[in-house]
Amino acid sequence: MELISPTSPEELAAVLAQASAAARPVVPLGAGIHQHLVAPPPPDALRLGTTALDRVLEHVPADLTLTVQAGARLGQVQVVLAGHGQWLPWDPPGGAAATIGGLLACGLAGPLRQAYGTPRDWVLGARIALADGTLVKSGGKVVKNVAGYDLHKLHIGAYGTLGVIVEVTFKLAPQPAAWRTLLAESADLAGALEMAARLAAPPLAPASVVVCGGGTHYRVAVRFSGVPAAVARQGQYAAGLGATALADAAAAALWQSLSDFGTPPDARPLVRLGIAPQQRDAYRTAIDALGAHDGVYQPTIGAARMLCADLAGLAAARAIVEPLGGAVVVEHGAGDAPRWGAARDSARLMHALRQRLDPAGVLNPGRAFVD
Repeated sequence: MELISPTSPEELAAVLAQASAAARPVVPLGAGIHQHLVAPPPPDALRLGTTALDRVLEHVPADLTLTVQAGARLGQVQVVLAGHGQWLPWDPPGGAAATIGGLLACGLAGPLRQAYGTPRDWVLGARIALADGTLVKSGGKVVKNVAGYDLHKLHIGAYGTLGVIVEVTFKLAPQPAAWRTLLAESADLAGALEMAARLAAPPLAPASVVVCGGGTHYRVAVRFSGVPAAVARQGQYAAGLGATALADAAAAALWQSLSDFGTPPDARPLVRLGIAPQQRDAYRTAIDALGAHDGVYQPTIGAARMLCADLAGLAAARAIVEPLGGAVVVEHGAGDAPRWGAARDSARLMHALRQRLDPAGVLNPGRAFVD
């Protein structure tokens, strides 16, 4: 596939306009780390790179705001912010190498989602190149912005099907003064999920609780952040529940491996499950139905990502979670199986928006939200 890497938003928008006029498929491309998600791009598509749009445009430390181009790497941005004791509180798949625009387009978050929400929650405004070459803005550059609709948030998790993100403004967070990670083990998933619930219950307030593993070996990782005294106190309490503290280097490697689970995928189907965290029985039953070989589970937020031997249990898992408002999505390796499951009203809305904003269907064709 041909690759074009524009050096300005205007140049990128012009390329989109030409592609739309010629009805040529376009695949927006950042670091390329997450191209395996949802569906492969058409082989004849034009790859529209954003990595040349990598400037930090404005950082106002006193206001805790940042404006950056979409091709900037997360690691590059964090270095700039660290000099002021600030950060974007993210630990997504791909880590420092991922681009800001790619992370937003894929809607990706890591284990820190428990305490800090998803990247979507930190976006104040954005500039978007639409398929016809129009550059549009939504939102603003101040935390208390309340004017208009947050139309830019339609593009977060849309896989680049509604437009190409070229510039984003974020609110920021102060860096925590201290971190501590502890690890517990279990021979089965039920025991691991029970331990996770205990580590997430008051008086503990973890930044992340994750269960990982498969078969007869599961680990429960818990992470605390904040002022040193509070972190130390919570670590001691967690140790009393049977968890063992990890050294900082080992902890950093563990959390990045949990974020990166399934990236890049192997030959097994990669499945994502999401359901309200209150639906604990349905969460566990759906996981059992899928027959996961290996997985990363966040029961406190109702999320899981699993590598399965096959998709024989896909329909059964969807029958459990979809009536409760949940979803099971095949991120990779769907074969002939439906990727998305039952169409929701939100998926129908996104499909209608896509037809309106990209009538020629050039942006990431095949990456739909309905089967």
